[in-house]
Amino acid sequence: MWRLNTGKLIDTLTGHSGTVTSLAFSPDGQTLASASAYPDSTIKLWHPSTGRLTRTLQQGSVITLSVWSLAFSPDGQTLASSHNDSSIKLWQPPTGELLHTFKGHSWAAWSVAFSPDGRTLASGSWDGTIKLWHLRTRELKSTLNGSSNWLGVVQSFFREGHEVLCVAISPDGKILASCGRDKTVKLWRMNTGELRSTLTGHSDEIYSVAISPNGQILASGSADNTIRIWNLHTEELLYVLTGHSDKVYSVAFSCDGQTLVSASADMTIKIWR
Repeated sequence: MWRLNTGKLIDTLTGHSGTVTSLAFSPDGQTLASASAYPDSTIKLWHPSTGRLTRTLQQGSVITLSVWSLAFSPDGQTLASSHNDSSIKLWQPPTGELLHTFKGHSWAAWSVAFSPDGRTLASGSWDGTIKLWHLRTRELKSTLNGSSNWLGVVQSFFREGHEVLCVAISPDGKILASCGRDKTVKLWRMNTGELRSTLTGHSDEIYSVAISPNGQILASGSADNTIRIWNLHTEELLYVLTGHSDKVYSVAFSCDGQTLVSASADMTIKIWR
C-alpha cells in the first residue's frame, strides 16, 4: 500500500502463497480484498489502516478455483469474485459466507463489475462473452457478444480473439466498457445489450479499462506498453500516455478523478495527473 500524494510505501501485506491477481477496496475504505491464483486460490480481507488480516475466503477445489477478479457491491455488503473454473461467486464479507455461485461461462471468468445501483453484475470471460446477472433473482439477464452454441464460441476463440479480459460500468449505469485480446475497447448499452461502438488504436491486447468517477473519461491499458485516454461520450482519443517499458496490466482512477494510476510488467506503478 502506497501514499498516493507522496509515493511513500505505507505497508506490505503478506499471506498469500500464490500470485496476487486482484485488489478491491470496499466503498467505505475499511476493507481491502485481495485475490490469489493457484496454489493459494483464496480471497483475503484486510484492515487497511492496521494491515491486519481479518478473514480468508475459500470454497471448493483449489486446483480449479484460481481467483482472477474482485469487486465490491456499491453498498459494500457483497463481494463478487471470478474464477478459473468459469464461475462467479458472491460472498458476504462480514461473515465470509458464500451466498451464491453463477454458472454460465464456458471458460475462465476474468473480470467482474457491479452496476452503480447494485442490481446487476457484469462478468467478462475467456469464452468471448460478457454476461449480465440479475442479483435479486440470481438469474442471467443477457449475454453480450455471445454465441448461442458451443461451436460458435470455439470459432470465436480461435479465429477472432474476442476473449474479454476486463469490464467496467459507467457511474450512470448506462455504458459497459470491455476490452480484450482483439486490441479494441467495446462500448455497450446496458439497457439493451447493443454494441454502441468499438474504439481502436492499441497495437496489442488490452488488459484493463477504467471509467472516471464523473463518467467523462475512459482509460485503457495495453500490452503495447501504453495507456490511452478517451472521451467516453464523443469517443475521441485525448491522450496516449507513454512511459512504461512493458505491458500495462491495470489502470485505476482516484476517487476524485484527478489522478490515474497504472501498473506494469516493468515492475513500476505510475501516477498520472
